[in-house]
Parts: sequence; C-alpha cells; structure tokens
Amino acid sequence: MKEAKYLSVDGIRTHYFEAGEPHRGKRPTILLLHSAEFGGCAEFSWERNLSALAEQFHVLAPDHLGFGLTDKIFDFNDQFGRRIRHIRRFIEIMEVGRFMSWVPPCQAACA
Repeated sequence: MKEAKYLSVDGIRTHYFEAGEPHRGKRPTILLLHSAEFGGCAEFSWERNLSALAEQFHVLAPDHLGFGLTDKIFDFNDQFGRRIRHIRRFIEIMEVGRFMSWVPPCQAACA
C-alpha cells in the first residue's frame, strides 16, 4: 500500500509516496523519479507501479522541487541543478542506503 508523506528537505516541504516499508533495509530501495514536464508528479507517473514494486522492494517516489505537492520555488537560476540537489538531499535525509533509480527516458540525465 502506498502512503503519501511529507518531509522537510532543507526547509522545502517535499511530498513523496512510500511503499514496501517492511523491505526497508532488507532489500534495495527503488527510487522512482517522475518526468519534469508540465503537470509531472509522482502520483500520476507511478500510481500503477507502486503497489507491484512494493511486493518485493522498498519504494520511494518523491515529487521534484516545484512539481506535484512539493513546495514551489520561484527562482529561475539553475533549475535543473537545484532539482538534482533537492533529490540528492532527499535520499540523504531518508537514509536510504543502497538504491536503484527508475526514471522515464526524458529524465535519464537527472539520474
């Protein structure tokens, strides 16, 4: 079962889904990164995958900075770099350990 949660990442309210919590620390975490086109968010991108993946893995699906229900930052300098740093800090704060990322082809550079 997926559960919507919030976490503060360096003062940014970050929305994410977590599923497969019994596998946390026992099996690798799968980090699902949604695409960054207009309207992109974890819920719509991964709603059909979360439960199936959670049967075997711990799964995290955060909304990128400025997308979905994560805080919006109105600063247009280094948007791509800021999103990468935000996700990196999310992973550190969640103390994920080993993980695999799964991204749509248009987001592969972010991974």
